[in-house]
Amino acid sequence: ADATARYLKEVQKVDYAVMVSHIGYDSYKPGDPNDSTIIASSHYIDLVVGGHSHTVLKPGTAYCQIGNADGKPITVGQNGKSGKIVAVYDLDLETGAVDYRHIAVDASWDEAARRYTAMNSWLDQYRHGVDSLMNSPVGESARSWKNSSATSQNWVSDATMAIIETISGVKGVDLAIMNKGGIRTDMPQGVVTEGLLDSMFPFDNRFVVLELTGQQLLDALQVMAGRGGDAVSKELRATFNDKGQITQAKVKGKKIKPERTYKVVTIDYLANGGDYMVPFTRGKRLFVDEEKYGKHIINYVRSLTAAGKKIDSTDEVRMVKK
Repeated sequence: ADATARYLKEVQKVDYAVMVSHIGYDSYKPGDPNDSTIIASSHYIDLVVGGHSHTVLKPGTAYCQIGNADGKPITVGQNGKSGKIVAVYDLDLETGAVDYRHIAVDASWDEAARRYTAMNSWLDQYRHGVDSLMNSPVGESARSWKNSSATSQNWVSDATMAIIETISGVKGVDLAIMNKGGIRTDMPQGVVTEGLLDSMFPFDNRFVVLELTGQQLLDALQVMAGRGGDAVSKELRATFNDKGQITQAKVKGKKIKPERTYKVVTIDYLANGGDYMVPFTRGKRLFVDEEKYGKHIINYVRSLTAAGKKIDSTDEVRMVKK
């Protein structure tokens, strides 16, 4: 990154180099690159607009001013997740000073948005298509839950298990592992629309079935334990200690054996090593879907409705810190 910034300044003659980052403010593993370590060894980067680790770096705190290799303080910003905060960076092109601040996204902006006639006129051309999705019911939820809850993670993972055999043709899938950060909105009680589910699963990811050794699966669970657990289907139960070390892991009630193989359904983001899931990259791919996984979940909810069932799940924590 710093070499690129140097090239931009010395060859392309740019005045300032801004690093737009998606590697996180800090690292899961010691030695992995992150915004903090890059700036500490940098000479040419002037500002970091960060992401990935969902850190809220509050303006005015020491965390958002990191000294570079020359001792110059560099602003490093990040605004959490879920669109609850907008980060603003005002770069003074004369002095290089950065005014970094946060704006909370809440109901106080609703009236101002309604008065913004130019923006509303521009949005009108898209409103019909969006409203038709948001108002198109596909199912009903028995209760509400937060997108960050164990209930949400359980529902998504169990739904994935219900979906995968039909679409993949792979028999005997053992468990599902999904990323809790990919669930973007809460589940309401009552009517659930297509638009809501689109917002809940907005990413262009696909289902993947991996064949892993038991050791590779244990290594993946170790990564997940290091961040407090992740979304897993009912087939898995695991415990980990205060150091983030797996102390017990079972699939369908049986202890995971390092030497045997397991079939795991996940999404391509994780299968490609996203969220530090490097152990997944060592597995054999048995199936890669071509459809966005969110579309399959919408169809799954439709099938529940056709069967007279509501969306529901359990509140149990399947990866438990003990």
